[in-house]
Amino acid sequence: MYQITRESARQRIARSLTEALDNWHRRIYPVEMAQLTPQRLEAIPESDLIFMIIRTLSGAAVGCGAVMLRLAGEGEVKHIWIDPEHRGHGLGERLLSQLERQARQEGCRRLMLTTVSRQHGAVTLYLRNGYRFIDDGPKAVMEKTLMAEGTVPAAFCPPS
Repeated sequence: MYQITRESARQRIARSLTEALDNWHRRIYPVEMAQLTPQRLEAIPESDLIFMIIRTLSGAAVGCGAVMLRLAGEGEVKHIWIDPEHRGHGLGERLLSQLERQARQEGCRRLMLTTVSRQHGAVTLYLRNGYRFIDDGPKAVMEKTLMAEGTVPAAFCPPS
């Protein structure tokens, strides 16, 4: 069993997870595609970032993901990473769902992301969860609409 929680990106475990993610990406992405290095993560104001960690029930951190909130109701998924020993349990899908839910609650209407086409597992995950290609060149740019224009997030609606 696993739990996914929103946590501060400034804690030591967040740095460890993003270092592992950065090392993983250095093996598969061109250098210019490395997007969530510990230094870049720490440069994003916490108010503009949704950072979530996946932990085992014993508390070990085994994955992370982030959404950087942008102006005008847009956000950018800044990688989802699961420790290779914990893949195959649907954690990427659960984490993506949690990130989307939180982004929607914070007024985000559309999410975008960039991956590389040869990352078949990641592309499949995103397609299966409603993302569509904007550009499917070597750098695959994808998007998903979370809320129709003019929709008010449930978190902003007063109780009836």
